[in-house]
Amino acid sequence: SIQNLFPPNLSAAAHEFGYNEFEKDQKLGANLAFAYFIVRIPVSMMCGCTMDFDFINRVRVLQVAVFIAAVSCLSTYSAASYKQLLACRFFTGLGVSAATSVTFSILFDIFERQREIVNTAELLSITAGIAFGNLIAGAIEYHGHWRSPFWVASIPAFLCLLALQFLVHD
Repeated sequence: SIQNLFPPNLSAAAHEFGYNEFEKDQKLGANLAFAYFIVRIPVSMMCGCTMDFDFINRVRVLQVAVFIAAVSCLSTYSAASYKQLLACRFFTGLGVSAATSVTFSILFDIFERQREIVNTAELLSITAGIAFGNLIAGAIEYHGHWRSPFWVASIPAFLCLLALQFLVHD
């Protein structure tokens, strides 16, 4: 998951930006997480409420959401300023939130009679993705640079985008 790529890398990022411990915790710990999560509730509610309208192509919305998340994740790799990092995390949160809501909508329609199982499987995959993202980010940063996990994590997102384009239809 591209959600938890920052926490294992806060110290390395703070060092690059010249932040002390307080600035690291405030700017990279709290503010970047806030930028990521502030958009999640409104986007989730908007997507959840609109996905059942017949004129909305959910696969297209999912493609846009994954594109936003992938591009903003990749952009974090090259962000040159703190404002750019904030913007990248904001748009990553937007894309992930929309993709999650749309995915739930699509899966609930496909597996209408097994919603509990789908809900459990989706939540387990989200949790596993967060843990895996944290693990990968720590391992990659240990052997490379704090920005590298964002580049690496964008690869499966772009591959998912290709799969959505050619394999999934609403």
